[in-house]
Amino acid sequence: PGKRFDELGAGYKNSPGYAATLRTALSGANRAAAMGQGGGLGSYGHQQMAAGAAGDVANKDFEQYINHILGLHTEGLQGNQTLETQGQNASTEYAQMIASLLNSQGTNAANATSGQNQRTGQNWSNLFNVLGSIGGGIAGGPIGSAVGGAISNYFSPNH
Repeated sequence: PGKRFDELGAGYKNSPGYAATLRTALSGANRAAAMGQGGGLGSYGHQQMAAGAAGDVANKDFEQYINHILGLHTEGLQGNQTLETQGQNASTEYAQMIASLLNSQGTNAANATSGQNQRTGQNWSNLFNVLGSIGGGIAGGPIGSAVGGAISNYFSPNH
């Protein structure tokens, strides 16, 4: 992590407001020393106070820079994640489309077979209806009609 942090910090330059913020911090340290805090102007205590103020300003400026760089990095990662998610969604949608298409083909094939079976059954029923009517006509009378009807009903698709 240290090497990566050094790489990120290599492009750092003071922000446009850095110099003004530093002057304000040092002026505050000078006023405090002039009022007797920290041992007076030019004293060791004053030097420590001024160095602390300057360090605080530099740290805040560098921290803002790093946060900005890391924010750009995070946005880039989020962009990649969005692309990956879109790719995954496209793959899922494509698979669902293929599955739906194959399901439709299977349903159509089953319906065609069912329709063909119904037509075949109806043809056989019609044939036996005709044969029953002929048989009834040959046998004649009410008995012939009953036999013909029984044969027709037995071979009907609804039986």
